[in-house]
Amino acid sequence: DMPWLDAFLTHPEPNGFWTRLDLTPRLPELQLPALHVVGCYDFFSRELLAADQKCSAAAGESVARLG
Repeated sequence: DMPWLDAFLTHPEPNGFWTRLDLTPRLPELQLPALHVVGCYDFFSRELLAADQKCSAAAGESVARLG
């Protein structure tokens, strides 16, 4: 029994369930570097790379940005 998985599967559309989990508005508060790991053939590699770029661009502290 995995209630968290049931919750994810019963909310396939973007709605209030997912909005509360969205941390995008808080990206400017990012103060630590983050490591995103993905393999060349991973199913969500494109999405992870896009998220990494979004985090780096929006981070409030220079230490949290790439380069």
